Amino acid sequence: MPNRIDCAPSSPSAALSTWACGDVYNGKSMKINEYNLIQLIQGIKDPIVGTEWVTLLDSVGFKDVYDNGLPDIGKPNGQRPSKKEYLKKRFLEINGTENLRAVLERLINSHPEFEHVISDNIKDGGYRVLEEGNKYVIVGGCPQPTQQVRTEAYFENIEKQVINDLDNARVSIHVAMAWFTNQRIADRLIEKHNQGLDVKVVTFNDYINAKSGVDLADIPHKTIRGTRGGTMHDKFCIIDNQKVVTGSYNWSDNAESKNDENAAILYDNERASDYSVEFRKLFKDNNI
Repeated sequence: MPNRIDCAPSSPSAALSTWACGDVYNGKSMKINEYNLIQLIQGIKDPIVGTEWVTLLDSVGFKDVYDNGLPDIGKPNGQRPSKKEYLKKRFLEINGTENLRAVLERLINSHPEFEHVISDNIKDGGYRVLEEGNKYVIVGGCPQPTQQVRTEAYFENIEKQVINDLDNARVSIHVAMAWFTNQRIADRLIEKHNQGLDVKVVTFNDYINAKSGVDLADIPHKTIRGTRGGTMHDKFCIIDNQKVVTGSYNWSDNAESKNDENAAILYDNERASDYSVEFRKLFKDNNI
């Protein structure tokens, strides 16, 4: 049975400043990118029941009521949301405000087992969890040094650059590739998967990949059609949610040895998060 979150404010105005249990909130706003926010929700949603989520979020100003299900968030036909849908809606609404920090601090103090998943998903925003006395607090969020965004372009020996980037991956590699027939690159993905990295691949469901595509049996992968009825024509790879490899270059033998191709390497956390959100949509797509 999960620990109950006791987070009712002492008065309506206190919801934004002082908790009834005595925790005084420091009033600093907090914002993390959408990719990390959704990863965070995925990691914390299940141990807590719906009624407690509603109570927690109402404590920072919402007026939701749990009535034999999570409250309406505007889904078609008045359908009740899943827990993930409800939390995504509400967390996006408080992202960029002081209430996000308040909610996360309450969570981590009621559920210390969340410390790892919360820490992992707030660090890109310049935040970290500290233990002060007998409680956890989230610090940071002061102006951070601007990331040096840069782009590199390649027009030959692209396979070598791709493999080098894969070798440098430390956490995750997510690939959306229309045509994938280069087994040398595939073997490197399998190596990284066997090292424990989060490796996922989406390719186009067509004759070329069915006949000549690489063997991806050892790693999570999907073959899909285009989401709008045409071709799944994407060609991008997100590494550690920090770097994107994209361009005209399919991961195919023809692209490497015969075609005129280009590849760009984007070192940009925000753009990497944009690509990660799109990859998640593709990987969940049922149009196979």
